[in-house]
Amino acid sequence: MSSFTERYGPYAIVTGASGGLGEGFAHMLAARGIIPIIVARREQEMAKVAADVLSEHGVKAETVALDLADPGFIDALLERTAHLEVGLVVGNAAYNPPGAFHDMTRDQMMRMIDVNDRANVLLADGFLPAGAALAVVEYALIPTVDMDELVAQCRAAVAWLWATGLPVDRDHIHVSGHSAGGHIVGMLMADGWAEAAGLPADVIKGGCGVSGLYDLEPIRHTYLNDTLALDEASACRNSPAHHRPASAAPLVLAVGGEERSEFLRQTELMERAWREHGCEPRSMVLDGMHHYSIVESLGDPQAPLTRAVHRQMELV
Repeated sequence: MSSFTERYGPYAIVTGASGGLGEGFAHMLAARGIIPIIVARREQEMAKVAADVLSEHGVKAETVALDLADPGFIDALLERTAHLEVGLVVGNAAYNPPGAFHDMTRDQMMRMIDVNDRANVLLADGFLPAGAALAVVEYALIPTVDMDELVAQCRAAVAWLWATGLPVDRDHIHVSGHSAGGHIVGMLMADGWAEAAGLPADVIKGGCGVSGLYDLEPIRHTYLNDTLALDEASACRNSPAHHRPASAAPLVLAVGGEERSEFLRQTELMERAWREHGCEPRSMVLDGMHHYSIVESLGDPQAPLTRAVHRQMELV
């Protein structure tokens, strides 16, 4: 038995695996000795993926034909897999109609919410119980909005969560994000905005930025700025490294040792900048990990990054 199967068990669910990335996940799991349970709408395409997995890896994949936009999909999936030892779920399914958002029909909008958001929440609830409440924050994408609005939407989500009265501990809100999400973590932990929104300055009690971007000025000079449309002022305004931390809340800054040098530099810059303002960030350079495998490590409860976040949240 490989270390991967020892960690996750014999079966893994992969949604949206009738092609593309989902198909790639199915092959990756089979190569590591795990039997993929392929969940998608298109039975013929699923059967082809299963046949290819068997041919290439000698692993007989399971297939389950379900529409994740159907409110009853999770009950059907739980029933179909009740006899299997599922230790890993890859929420890969997505629905993104072509064209501008304002041109979508109402049915398209609701299906996008059902598949992209609601389905993943149900999957987490059905298969991945944990000791913390989870809020998945989304935001409008650039160039539909600019960077100021994108950040404002994420801050508004925190304000809503704090004030809404849901049965969660609003005095222990922690945030985490990867890559562009790491940038959002920094902007949520920066000073000034919370008080202006009527929140405690230390509304965020801890954060974890993974492979984040904390200084947007270099990005302003790349082809990406054709879309981002940052000028010098907006790049500075939206760079966490140019802000003071709102409090001394703990901050984990993680980056893979095999990542591009700019991600390593950005992490080092953020640590140095906020340490100068009295924060004590914990920088973690995880050897042998790249921009994507570092996120995968969060699925291992014994991984150093996972344990660091658990300790920060007092879950251990």
